[in-house]
Amino acid sequence: MGVLSFKLSGTEGLNFAIPINYVRGLLQMDHALDLAVLAQRLASSVDALAPTPVFPKRWKSLTSGTSRTLRVEGDRIYVEALVSPETKAGGGFGVGDLAKRSDGSFAGEWRYGGSCSYLDYSLANLRTEEITKTCTFSNPIEISSLGPTRIEGRVRAPSQNAKLDCKKCKFKGNPEWEPFVWIPEAQ
Repeated sequence: MGVLSFKLSGTEGLNFAIPINYVRGLLQMDHALDLAVLAQRLASSVDALAPTPVFPKRWKSLTSGTSRTLRVEGDRIYVEALVSPETKAGGGFGVGDLAKRSDGSFAGEWRYGGSCSYLDYSLANLRTEEITKTCTFSNPIEISSLGPTRIEGRVRAPSQNAKLDCKKCKFKGNPEWEPFVWIPEAQ
């Protein structure tokens, strides 16, 4: 079975069709496929238009309960933590950019931040003032298993008992690798 894609005018019975499995693959794509990408896929794969896994957009962490959006684009993964409007208004965010490695896993940076406050005592004025500032951080992140129903990996993060020195925007203590598991979030 195929879908007629091209017919030469002035000929009898000379038609060109695309195999139905290719059509299925094209219909499942969420982006256009230009000729350069098609040529690259044809050079590296037997079935260049085979359906690629469809990844849900929203994921929930089984370790922290937080939600995030995920976008898979070929050899790159983009992640964004979903934060409340109040947190976002205070400068809170979390974003990740990962690239595929030769072993099939993904590695990149997790950037996050938010506002914090500390009390500053001024000898000149003999008063205490509350100072609020925004701190940003960057840590390595790795995804070792990527599938449409489960994602596993790890991120290097401040330990559970690490204290933030807001004045210096630094955590006290050494960061540790923390494993994570994400599953599709129920809609």
